[in-house]
Amino acid sequence: MTGDLNGPVVVSDTVTGTVTYETTTAGVLTPSPNPMFVRAEMLYTGAITASELMVNGDTVTGTTGDIEIFDSLDGVFGGNDSWEVTATLTSGTIAGVSPASIFVNPSYDFSAYTLSANDPVPAPLDSVQAVFPQFSLASVGGGTAYGMIDSYSVSGGAAPVPALGGWGVAVLMGCAILVARSGVRADLDAWGPR
Repeated sequence: MTGDLNGPVVVSDTVTGTVTYETTTAGVLTPSPNPMFVRAEMLYTGAITASELMVNGDTVTGTTGDIEIFDSLDGVFGGNDSWEVTATLTSGTIAGVSPASIFVNPSYDFSAYTLSANDPVPAPLDSVQAVFPQFSLASVGGGTAYGMIDSYSVSGGAAPVPALGGWGVAVLMGCAILVARSGVRADLDAWGPR
């Protein structure tokens, strides 16, 4: 934890939350200019329609954000695939600190996604063990809290992804839920600051 979030959020805290996204949001595909070194990406601008985090009894919410998916064709140099959420937080405080956003980055192997133009928003997949923080919470004042995600699940219109334990998949701190308006919901459980 850094800045004004150091103290209001500590290593032993559990953060829970919900992120709601619209599965029919149109994505913009940027193909890789060099598949050996650069991942293709699909940006779903505005796909996040609601977010809510709970930390130590405090609740913060937001109503917008983006999903970005990266597809590596070569896991050696191009990096791993990822399903990333950046949600804006606009209401509420954590121990008097105003959060600005939450960034979630599950860890996958390089073959998790294959992107094509006009793909709908896919559900997050099972994650692999990560060596880097899988989420970060930023405050308006420049503070950061970050950590690993232990597990999550998706439910709704698409087939649910089974809940994971231990290193699981990713999202936020503590327990969270991803919900998609047209029927996808991901429950995220037990991530905490590191």
